Amino acid sequence: MLAEVCFNDGKPNNLFRVRVDVTLKDLKEQLDEIIQRLNHGDTRRGKTFVMNVHRSADKIHATVRKSLVKSFQAKISERSLYELEQIMIGFNEGPFKLTRHKYKITMMQNSRWIKIQNETNIPLNNFDFQSFESILASTVEEKIVDVIGHIVEKDALRETEKNCRKSGVIDLTLEDLENRQFHCSLWGNYTDKFLQYMEGYDMSTPAILMQYCKQQNYVGMMRVSNSFFGTNLIINGDYPEFADYKSK
Repeated sequence: MLAEVCFNDGKPNNLFRVRVDVTLKDLKEQLDEIIQRLNHGDTRRGKTFVMNVHRSADKIHATVRKSLVKSFQAKISERSLYELEQIMIGFNEGPFKLTRHKYKITMMQNSRWIKIQNETNIPLNNFDFQSFESILASTVEEKIVDVIGHIVEKDALRETEKNCRKSGVIDLTLEDLENRQFHCSLWGNYTDKFLQYMEGYDMSTPAILMQYCKQQNYVGMMRVSNSFFGTNLIINGDYPEFADYKSK
């Protein structure tokens, strides 16, 4: 990935092009080198630049403004690898966080996506599944998790209203291979996606994978739901994780 990073320490902006891999693991060394050049060897002033990257980070949240969504959808596809140019990097602040990374990426109107071959062995599917046991025992709300299980119960679509906005919601009961269960709520467009899939599905217990869903406590029990539009909902998908789950 290519990123343009701006430094401003009371002086006119200095614009640099920095090449990083998509896991952002080597960006820290390159930024330190730039800071060293700007500050004549004093890397302690690196705290003044707008970003830093942890070596252990492997996921980072990227956003696109609503007005640019359609143009970006035509440029990119899931499970593909890209080099990025002309992007902004800032602190991962605010209530909506899909990753625990300290920073996030914002796409600009002039951001460029250049499709490349996966020559770096970067996994195209990077799930971090949490066990049903750990979710049920958790007391942390709004935590973002990945889960896989099968659907054992489905309620009818109903309408709810919050902050003067109406939305459809479907409540599911999910079960794991150890017969542990918790509830799952699908809101908004996720109800449409779920119902469209189930129309042509004739098996009684479809497997479901939810990436970047969030934990919520409801009447004393932990459950999960989609996290706005950031959740990746997959039902009986063509993924090795489904084959592995069904084989157990």
